[in-house]
Amino acid sequence: MANDIIGVVTSVEDDGYGQQTWKMVTLGTGEILKVKSGRDGVLKAKWGLLQEGVAIKFTMQDYMKEGVAYPYVQDIETVEGELPASVRAETVPVPETPVKGISAEMKKDRAVALSYSKDVWIAGKIEKNEVIETANWFLRYVHGEV
Repeated sequence: MANDIIGVVTSVEDDGYGQQTWKMVTLGTGEILKVKSGRDGVLKAKWGLLQEGVAIKFTMQDYMKEGVAYPYVQDIETVEGELPASVRAETVPVPETPVKGISAEMKKDRAVALSYSKDVWIAGKIEKNEVIETANWFLRYVHGEV
């Protein structure tokens, strides 16, 4: 039997297929739940409860098909009392520091050279043991040394 889930809603998106519509609800834990309209639209009438920052209890049930349990949301209700607010992850810029004395541009050039060399090998123009040597040639060529 499926366990009920309690969580703080961080996002709600409309989704659907054909004539069916539902809500995709993301919780503060990162879990994503599909809330369909329910039998006779019972859950659809409660979609208004699904708002960012609201604590919701999702009553879960299992749909059995060929001996396999598929959990689904049977009912939703708001949770009384205070829950901690969900935390939104923010992107923090990371300062660029060369690793082993190699700049980001040099890393990019090396990756591109290796990719080109791999493509030449795949095309059958060089042997596998020549891939690194050819990549080094591409790198020297890009830097104007050839």
